[in-house]
Amino acid sequence: MKGGYGQDALVQGGADAQFYALRRWSCLDSFVYFSHSLVTLPPPGWTNAAHTHGVRVLGTLITEWEAGAAACARLFGSAAAAVDTAQRLATLAAYFGFEGWLVNIENGMQPAHIPHLLLFLRELTARMREVAPGWSQVIWYDAVTTEGQLAWQDGLTPLNRPFFDACDALWVNYTWKEGTPARVAAEAGTRAADMYMGVDCFGRGTFGGGGFGCGSALRACLEQGLSAALFATGWPFEGDCGANAPACWRQRDALFWEGIEAAWRAGRCRGSNDGGSGGSGNGRASGCSSSRALPRPRLRRPLCTDFSHGAGPAFYQAGRCLSPKPWYNMSLQALQPLLHVRHFASNGSNGSGDGSDGGSPAVQASVADERAFSGGSSLRVSGHLAAAQRVAVQLFEPAACLPAGCVWQRQQ
Repeated sequence: MKGGYGQDALVQGGADAQFYALRRWSCLDSFVYFSHSLVTLPPPGWTNAAHTHGVRVLGTLITEWEAGAAACARLFGSAAAAVDTAQRLATLAAYFGFEGWLVNIENGMQPAHIPHLLLFLRELTARMREVAPGWSQVIWYDAVTTEGQLAWQDGLTPLNRPFFDACDALWVNYTWKEGTPARVAAEAGTRAADMYMGVDCFGRGTFGGGGFGCGSALRACLEQGLSAALFATGWPFEGDCGANAPACWRQRDALFWEGIEAAWRAGRCRGSNDGGSGGSGNGRASGCSSSRALPRPRLRRPLCTDFSHGAGPAFYQAGRCLSPKPWYNMSLQALQPLLHVRHFASNGSNGSGDGSDGGSPAVQASVADERAFSGGSSLRVSGHLAAAQRVAVQLFEPAACLPAGCVWQRQQ
């Protein structure tokens, strides 16, 4: 959200049931909470909701303009200061329960301080791996160069490569061009998946134009085995989505993320057909094999959800209305469903899941807040089926870790 720290910053939630909340967590590996404060700590509601869906959470360290240059002189003016800064950030992450940091230096620096900045990145990366073993992530944003100049590279070059080598990933500035992903993938080599190509959802100089066109940029990245970083995904809530967009921001948001998920699948398939690096073949697009699969949630058993999206016009528990007042609290967001609808023709063959055969789907599935049994919303399946028609609504597709020696049998 613009500026960060709106109603979502309230630890116990607020009263605006229409405030923005992310729901399509199934499209994400990592979530970065961003603001223009020097140090941005993710509000607990976002951290709790992300962790419910198996998504890691990152805070932000950002310096900007003249004040940012002065801050960099304090934070990275010596090796001791750089190590101390890394230690303090790691301590904050451990205390507040998130897994990493986006480091965004958006100002020039004294060249003599660059070695200290690199030391800071290495130290922060190492300490975060102790805080969140196997799940931590430190991302460098493509802005200041090894010469101390603020010069966005829009790719991987000798002027930002040392920063990439010092941490887990690099977030490429979002003004890259059509041929950039192929060049970046070639430069990154075996670390191509650690390159996050920036995509600005507001379309400010970004490939694909942003908005509902973000999927084209995402596909261009995935086809080369790269990752993508969507900036300002609150666009459906606070941006100008066009005269033909749905009036309700939640419908706009659903339309936006449907495009992102479709791009995930298309990009994976195209990448594997073009000779991608291959993978387990157990990703979410059937018949495709690629190293870039849609993330699966790290679910705790038993799987339990009431489909509440963390807000509602009233609050329910066990079918009883405990409060008739609107509310918002992302910490109470339950596991959100995929809602993939698949229709079956009368002869038993698979039909279209989305009306792409020329007609509208006979059945639609959504999470609605008109009524609820628990929380503020419930699963709604509506439509009409002929006597011989069938429909399946896929709610989840989790991955289960099987112990060594376990035998999995599937009955035909």
